[in-house]
Amino acid sequence: MTAPAPPPEDFFVKSYIIGFVILAASIWLLLAFSSSAPGENYLGPLLPLTSADSEAADRLQGHVETLSQDIGPRGAHSAGSQEQVDQFLMRELQRLHVEGTEIALDCGGTQGKALEASFPGRTLGRETIVLTAHVDSAPGSPGADDNASGVAVLLEMLRSLQNAGCDRTLRFVFWTGGASPTAGTEKSAAAAYARRLHGRREKVAAILCFDSLGVYSDAPGSETVPFPFGFFFSDKGNFVAFVGDWGSRGIMDHAVEQFRLTCKFPSQAFSLPSGLGFISDSDDGVLRDAGFPALRVTDTAQWRNPGVGTSRDIPTSLDYARMARVARGLSEMVASLAKRTTPLL
Repeated sequence: MTAPAPPPEDFFVKSYIIGFVILAASIWLLLAFSSSAPGENYLGPLLPLTSADSEAADRLQGHVETLSQDIGPRGAHSAGSQEQVDQFLMRELQRLHVEGTEIALDCGGTQGKALEASFPGRTLGRETIVLTAHVDSAPGSPGADDNASGVAVLLEMLRSLQNAGCDRTLRFVFWTGGASPTAGTEKSAAAAYARRLHGRREKVAAILCFDSLGVYSDAPGSETVPFPFGFFFSDKGNFVAFVGDWGSRGIMDHAVEQFRLTCKFPSQAFSLPSGLGFISDSDDGVLRDAGFPALRVTDTAQWRNPGVGTSRDIPTSLDYARMARVARGLSEMVASLAKRTTPLL
């Protein structure tokens, strides 16, 4: 006798379970891919600050206090702030004996501005690595973390790399028009600068945007990552994050690998779908949309610091010792990326 056929409802239940398992496994693998990167993430105790790091921490704190405390809210919404920012940046470049060039940007009908300093490459001078930070803040916000911290770190990196003798050209760019409400839009400075890069037909090997780099905490729950990404990302806000979409995995892998090789500081790759606002609503998102290999380097801003974009974004909320470690690690990372032996193009 042949066995009776199973009831139709059993077949549909089994199919549903199998389909659910396949879907869950696919999502799990996708999330694992989103957080993976070459190299070993350092999770040990931080090494003591060197004397050079201590000096860097003092400079970083001074820069942040000048921008967020002495100048305060910065941008078109704060009368006179742009002139003060320009004077601050030119003064710092002059101290380093570095020549800066002011650039006018058309930000969707609004006049924007950037300050650019370049160090020509030795053997691959036509290939450029662009390093950027926006100097403006959200309306009414002192903008210590967002983004005086990014400007301060970029200035410290400029100091470290000015005599590095890199094979690729390094271009440091400080612009106004990267904060709310124009961030991530065609009216941002990033969009205007992308058009400028296309007009110059530069061979851009990578663009790194430094945005909010001052807040760190070892406390559990200090990092809030939206569901379901929290399964693969730490809930301790003690790491520096490299943020991009799936199309930027090439430069992501190179950057994170070099950072981990040279710096004993926790790091995390965030390679997520471009449709997420955290990924796309930013300078790096605009630059990727324009066809450039761009990443954001960040403390994750609002995912860690609830004061971002508010009057509570003040200098005393930042950890300058950890910022100094991060700045040193990023400088060494960029020096490695700028070597001809690192295949970026």
